[in-house]
Amino acid sequence: MIDTKLILIEGVPCSGKSTTAKKLMSVISACGIQCDCFLEWADNNPIFIGKMEDLSEIISTTKSREQNVLQQWKNFVRRAKQQEVVNIIESRFWQTDAMYLFLSGHSEFEVLERNQRIISVLAELNPVLIYLAPKDIEQLHVQIIKRKNKKWRESGREGSWEEWGNRVYERQKWFTSRLLDSKAMAMFFREWASIADMLYESFPFQKIKVQDPHTDWEHTIGDIQDYLEIEISGE
Repeated sequence: MIDTKLILIEGVPCSGKSTTAKKLMSVISACGIQCDCFLEWADNNPIFIGKMEDLSEIISTTKSREQNVLQQWKNFVRRAKQQEVVNIIESRFWQTDAMYLFLSGHSEFEVLERNQRIISVLAELNPVLIYLAPKDIEQLHVQIIKRKNKKWRESGREGSWEEWGNRVYERQKWFTSRLLDSKAMAMFFREWASIADMLYESFPFQKIKVQDPHTDWEHTIGDIQDYLEIEISGE
């Protein structure tokens, strides 16, 4: 397997990050390699930014929390260097940092600059980036709403995820500075996708971009497995 202690999984909401993270952990563990997986809003995520219920405040304070986030990454790197473990972290590298910074009204330049500061902290772990990129962002947005609303109803909460998400997003500076409401969310994700591509290109370590991973999970995991040079006994 590629010599790394950190695998970063990124992509827009509902692009398949959690599914990929869990499947990849199973594949790596099957090789006899110790692997820890930290999902986006899991309580044990080493980069703790708060609870999803407080998303509006989390987004609006992304800039002011930079030093705290950098320190958490430094603490994580220090621990990871001492352990023979491959760590998989979902969303904390881009989505809940770079994307939220852009959503709260900061420029592409600020987003790229801040991401480079995080990269400089992670360099010692020889990180690998897995970027899940949908071809049709508007169609994915429709799917996001359906999936999130279903989970919202199943949890017994009132209203819908779409209503809650709209309230959160329409308060953010990206929307208010353009005099847009949450109905322009698909427009935001189109702009964000172009920035994500720039972040991907500027990532100086090993990386793989997977288009529409959810269309064939077996093929997707196989491609990632091959890229990471994972050899499972018996294959």
